[in-house]
Amino acid sequence: QPYFSRNQSHGRKPSAWRSASAAKIDIYDILGRRVCGHEMSHNETRKIITIGTFKTGVYIVRISSDDIVEARKILVK
Repeated sequence: QPYFSRNQSHGRKPSAWRSASAAKIDIYDILGRRVCGHEMSHNETRKIITIGTFKTGVYIVRISSDDIVEARKILVK
């Protein structure tokens, strides 16, 4: 299960992931446009993504691997 921290200090968004395979992290704006993407190898369990340059608004974080897809909404203030 991915974990999204509620602490958005310093414009970073930590997330943790537990899966046997590599994962892909994509972030979309509210209009569905992909604003960034990251890869996680199978041995990584945490990834910090810098969101300090994002405009204020609602974004969707989508994490996917071979066997799991999870999406969460985040608010950038």
